[in-house]
Amino acid sequence: MIKRIIIIGAFTGTAHISMLFVIKKLSETSPISVIKSIGEVDSLFNLITSILASGLLMTSVREITISQNWKEPLLASIRARFTLSLLLITAAIAGFFNPVYWLMLFAPVFALNPDYALYAKGKSVMASFLAFIRVVVPSIVLMISSYFFDQQIIILFSASIILMYLTTGVYTSYILQSNYLVSPSLRSLTQYLETLPMGVVSFSYYFLGLGLIIPTTYFYVDERTVAISYIIIKIYVVFKSALRIINQTFISDMVEDEVCAKVDQIAMLGGLAFLASALFFPEGFLNLFADEKIVVADLWIYLLGITGFIVSPFISLTTKAILERKDRPYAKIAFISIVLSASIIALFSIFNVEEGVLIGLIAGELYCVIGLLMILKQIVLLKQRLEFLVKNSYLLTIPASIRWFAGDNTRAFLVFIVMFLITALLANKKKVGFKPIN
Repeated sequence: MIKRIIIIGAFTGTAHISMLFVIKKLSETSPISVIKSIGEVDSLFNLITSILASGLLMTSVREITISQNWKEPLLASIRARFTLSLLLITAAIAGFFNPVYWLMLFAPVFALNPDYALYAKGKSVMASFLAFIRVVVPSIVLMISSYFFDQQIIILFSASIILMYLTTGVYTSYILQSNYLVSPSLRSLTQYLETLPMGVVSFSYYFLGLGLIIPTTYFYVDERTVAISYIIIKIYVVFKSALRIINQTFISDMVEDEVCAKVDQIAMLGGLAFLASALFFPEGFLNLFADEKIVVADLWIYLLGITGFIVSPFISLTTKAILERKDRPYAKIAFISIVLSASIIALFSIFNVEEGVLIGLIAGELYCVIGLLMILKQIVLLKQRLEFLVKNSYLLTIPASIRWFAGDNTRAFLVFIVMFLITALLANKKKVGFKPIN
């Protein structure tokens, strides 16, 4: 289990962290408006993929995972996604008001990418490698553009993302031995109606992440606030993506409660490290990903660590709810969490409290966790997860000691991460190690 997660985590983690380092470099040399524009482009591309995914992607993964003739649900989902993408092209008219929305013209490129089927068929390592390519190449393009084509940086960044989705989509279809191009069918859109509850859930994944940039841009007029929000939320998305890697890696095995428990235990160790990073090394942690000239209050970092810590003990609940077909009750929880999060951001913006963005995120994530525990009737997990955290609380002596002797700086933070993860994994090797069922 650990070996597969390390391989996949290396690909996915390296990709997202490279993007954070590029953003840091840009924050040193480019105006704050450029960081804001990159955030808007990144958020819009994620919005497109979120709309196309909706509940269809989740249910497709479920059907591909459990079906013998899995190519039928795969092709059906691609056809529906492609048809919806053609309708999304009309949204490009908003480009007359904000140029970033011209990117909607390329929605079909995202729709035809069947990478989600790789996870369902146990090819998670290959899926993570292709995801690595899709993130690293645009990061390199951003860096090169900042030096030689700074006036065209947003255009080149957008073009590189589109090209990578096209290339990896064609290659994924080759691996799966399925057709890349399909014919559209309006009738196929009924699949979205049938999976509407899961569509709400899928959108909540997006919204409680980079999707928060949309209400932040609307309610906060200060470009600096939007830029800081993008950097902080991007860090959170990278962490949460790491947790979702574990889910995706063992999604076909998570029908078993034992597997879910072990998945959550690994996630909790990550969450504990994330929280300790924010509490003991706020400056060293942030300076690794953002230039020092962008002044960020420590409260941003503390709230970031708390958010990651809250979701980590129950990361398996999202997959468990889907596998147990709790679509409708999960959708209600997801919808309320979106409204709650957006409302809190709007409220705090009235008083110009920047950290209201993360307070809204915490509220949304916390409501989701509590709601899932209730609909799955797993309140008992609170005690089990708490016991695991208490048994591993001694690990906090590592960051406390390093902070005491070395202070709060990037080098001390990196030493802490290495020592913490090695100690945590060795101490819990027997608990989290097992051979996947499938």
